[in-house]
Amino acid sequence: GKVIYTLVHPANHVAPVACKPNGTTIGTNTSTDIKCMQDISSTNKSSILSSMTTGTQYTLTDKRDEKTYTVAKLADGNIWMTQNLDLDLDSTKTYTDLDTDLGWNTSTSTYDTASWTPIASTKPSTDTTWDVTATGDTTPQSYDPGNLYWSGTLDDFTPVSSGNSHYHLGNYYDWTAAIAMNDSSSITASRTVVEQSICPSGWTLPGWALTGSDDKTFQALWEQYGYDDYDKEFDDVTHITGTPAYFTVSGALGGYGDLLVDVGFSGNFWSPFVISGGFAGYATLYSDGAAHSSSSVHRYSGFSVRCLAR
Repeated sequence: GKVIYTLVHPANHVAPVACKPNGTTIGTNTSTDIKCMQDISSTNKSSILSSMTTGTQYTLTDKRDEKTYTVAKLADGNIWMTQNLDLDLDSTKTYTDLDTDLGWNTSTSTYDTASWTPIASTKPSTDTTWDVTATGDTTPQSYDPGNLYWSGTLDDFTPVSSGNSHYHLGNYYDWTAAIAMNDSSSITASRTVVEQSICPSGWTLPGWALTGSDDKTFQALWEQYGYDDYDKEFDDVTHITGTPAYFTVSGALGGYGDLLVDVGFSGNFWSPFVISGGFAGYATLYSDGAAHSSSSVHRYSGFSVRCLAR
């Protein structure tokens, strides 16, 4: 007539992410402090912006892997990551609208229920393969070069093993991985903007103006730091590679056996634009101050990802 209850603590128990990074959090009121990347949403973004000092670096945690990133309100009035994304994709993990930029509904400015399980995990630095075939154009690929940094010196082509955290190279993604898809071959209509990405939920890929009616996010920011749209260059490129924006000249993954190239020479950042067929849009920043958008890059190219709050 007796019942014995036994409480067993599972060995694989994982504590929830506390989102209390070592750096500065956004806000001063403990009830509204923002500690996670995913804590920013369309409903609280304006109040968060008002609590931020332009140019001040804040540190937030990504719930997906507990890595921390510096972010800042920059001169264009938007909240940007001031580091490259360093998310290692895991083919055994399902990402959802609760943690990843999936299911964005432009009509309601909220996320609908959505999920994505990548068919390929991020390649480690010991893996020297990168698919540059037609298949590679439309399947997700990502690469972790290891814990490497740009030295911060223009035209210094040798990554270093330690350095300014803003200049961490992060990971490199092809466009299909950057937009959080397993097959982007069906997206062929030129000038389409894809409304999802591997950014944390509440964040997205910035665009670059291709015509007068296109998203001018990159251009509008860079103009604040000396970019001349007529000359397509910065008067002084250190105004954007240094404080407070820290756009890293992090190179790219080349193809045909050449992996990490052009560190210290150029930085390449994916945009959500579809150009046509197996091509996609991106923005490039060169060490000599030149910068431009392009529509001639294959989706298999391995570029960096910078996110901004939606």
